[in-house]
Amino acid sequence: MEKNNKILHHLLGLVSLGTFGYASYKLFQLYKKDKNNKKGEQKSSADGLKTTTFTLTNNTSQNQTQYLFDSRSGQNNSNVGILPSMGFFDRELSNKPKKLMKIEFRKIDNPIVSKYNQAEAPFKMICKDASGNSSTQQYTPLISSNQYQGGITSVNFGGKILDGECYMAYTMFPKSKVALVLYYEDMPLSSLLDKKKEKNQLDLHNSNTMKTNSNETVEKNTKGALISTFVVGALMIGTYKYLSSPKYS
Repeated sequence: MEKNNKILHHLLGLVSLGTFGYASYKLFQLYKKDKNNKKGEQKSSADGLKTTTFTLTNNTSQNQTQYLFDSRSGQNNSNVGILPSMGFFDRELSNKPKKLMKIEFRKIDNPIVSKYNQAEAPFKMICKDASGNSSTQQYTPLISSNQYQGGITSVNFGGKILDGECYMAYTMFPKSKVALVLYYEDMPLSSLLDKKKEKNQLDLHNSNTMKTNSNETVEKNTKGALISTFVVGALMIGTYKYLSSPKYS
């Protein structure tokens, strides 16, 4: 009886060890996956990018909306002054697109004092896709964690493509003046066309492959779990046979 209890004790210990090992293996897989995902994250930076500055002024007593980066429809609000003129910059977008990384908004004291902080004015980005459908995204510039000047805010765009199909509807408060500093890099037109082509092909392909990828993932995880369970089970059986051999009888 004492011998049987000893064998049972060893088997229970092996079961616990096997279960712990299997759980540790799964936890390691999750950690490795999370670590790889973090490595793939990209953080935008203004270092080494081209910059250009435009100063906008609204001397009226009402809110005004000015349209920026609009090289197709040519919308313009004559109540908002822009220096230097953005005409050339906007027209160039069709043939020489820009990857917009960041915009800084720097409030400038206007001789006609405004009660608003123009650097915090909200705005919209309106973009059209290859099908001609428009999407609108709202932005509100904020002071960054390492920026201590209340009159300077920014918005990170992470490489939004300005190609004339994506423009900005910017709100100018009454009696306000602001400098917009653009951080960007030029993008060859051929690269933009290739990117649009790849996106269309990817959208078409995704509808057919999403289900397949999901099934393959489930199958792969199931196989991995079965193999791990088999290994633990084989170890337990082998140990039991070893402890049950005549040597221990």
